[in-house]
Amino acid sequence: KDKELVIMHDSSVERTTNGSGPLKQFTLKELKLLDAAFYYPSLQGKGITVPTLKEFLALLAPVKDLLFIFDFKDDESILRALPLIDSYQIGNRFILASVFESSNQLLRESRLSPRVPVITDITQTFKLILAYGMNALAWVNVPQDVFGFVLLDRTRKFFTKGLVAAIHQKGLKVLVCGEELSKVEVVRECVSFGVDFILTDRPDLLNSGL
Repeated sequence: KDKELVIMHDSSVERTTNGSGPLKQFTLKELKLLDAAFYYPSLQGKGITVPTLKEFLALLAPVKDLLFIFDFKDDESILRALPLIDSYQIGNRFILASVFESSNQLLRESRLSPRVPVITDITQTFKLILAYGMNALAWVNVPQDVFGFVLLDRTRKFFTKGLVAAIHQKGLKVLVCGEELSKVEVVRECVSFGVDFILTDRPDLLNSGL
């Protein structure tokens, strides 16, 4: 409500805190009263709050081997966040994303260096999958740098080794995310396909060597 930049995936707070209602109706002070570990019994009530972008960067930017993905939900946050991110001097250790086509274009126009990659929005991802299915991928212009695919039960059948190879041939990296990546067999399949980035809630599966 007071235009502070915070880390929150949803537009409302109930899925990840003990509060309810739209995020935009909370001031930062009000938001900090919520328990962001409410659904983790061992951490509940220990003062874990919704982090601001500044808190997030202050804590994690100094960790040299981390790669960050900033996924934006609106244009205003893009214009206010990019200078802040740049001030922490994390170099090229971050990727920019927005699933919304207009915000994705703004990211590409506003990024501080052309070397900072941008992930495809939903529209572009769909176009690439459709073009691949029609053997027309070579004629599709891709203004982004990373092909993003959300692996769900209903989308998994469209994600194939051939698609990954074709996307790589166009010069893009491939990033996968989604709830299906909590399954060992899906993670193993993505590795065998040669994907470049796996965004998962289960890094332990990767660390175990599958």
